[in-house]
Amino acid sequence: MIRWLYELLYGSTPAEFKSSVGLQESINRLRDATKRSAFLALSQQVAVGRVKETSVRLQRVIPMIHNSFKPFFIGRFEVRGDWVYLSGKFTMLLLVKIFMTIWLGIATTFAIAAVASNWSHNNSWPAFLGVFGFIGFGVAIIWVGKWFARNDVAWLSNVIRRALGAQATDQPIELGIQSGSMTTPASGPPTVLRVVSGVLLLAAIVSFTAVFSETESFNWGPKSAATSRLKAWAPPLLAGLQGILLFGLAVGIYRRKLLAWRVGLAYLGATWCLMVFQMFNDDGFSGLPDNTAVKVGFSAVSLLVATVWGRWWYAQRVHFAAE
Repeated sequence: MIRWLYELLYGSTPAEFKSSVGLQESINRLRDATKRSAFLALSQQVAVGRVKETSVRLQRVIPMIHNSFKPFFIGRFEVRGDWVYLSGKFTMLLLVKIFMTIWLGIATTFAIAAVASNWSHNNSWPAFLGVFGFIGFGVAIIWVGKWFARNDVAWLSNVIRRALGAQATDQPIELGIQSGSMTTPASGPPTVLRVVSGVLLLAAIVSFTAVFSETESFNWGPKSAATSRLKAWAPPLLAGLQGILLFGLAVGIYRRKLLAWRVGLAYLGATWCLMVFQMFNDDGFSGLPDNTAVKVGFSAVSLLVATVWGRWWYAQRVHFAAE
């Protein structure tokens, strides 16, 4: 059990790749096959990291998915005789190991104290079980994170092999998945579109729920003024229209319709414009002070955020079929 826990947190998989070209050409090829920043992985999974002669650190980046417990390839290029090798290992980042060591160390200390306390106090069982549950939760999130990243070693190894034009001299232990797992199955939309569709569908359900909650407070009496009825109808009507739009977007994106991609891009821009319009026409908007400079600054920041999301959505164009 102790060995299993040690391997779970500190274990690594050694790997070595033999290149078919010279040192500088090997560096250039691997650098061309990877990205320098995770922000560039907007539409498809890519290998991201630093590629230098003395330091290579690569990770698999999947859009909209973050996993702190995934393996990184950490190594360096070496020249041995007439051949160039990329030697290193697949392992979790040192920062993650340190954080989880502190987590489990503190939890274990409290567990020991709980055991000692339980011998003298029969009513300390809830705290006793809670501490061990905290330890189990820490171990569980490591295991789940590594399980979700179980194919990353093979995926990164294939990227490195293709870039260097040669097979690995020492196969990593975790290899064994089919190369087809590196690409999106043709039978359905990619994961990123499934996630977007799910989020939009949830937002549509929230909008429809708002319609029913708003209409319950209506005054349906004959004496109610027409203007009061119109004002009362406006919020649920807009919520209903938004729900229909979001539901249509969710279906269209899941079916990879180009029109849905265009509407989604327009929706992002329209949402930002509407937010800025409401902010400058409502003194109590989002609790902001009635100060023009503050509102202008908030608008600039929100424009930057909207631009980042717009750029990300524009990159998803590759997943949509031309009409």
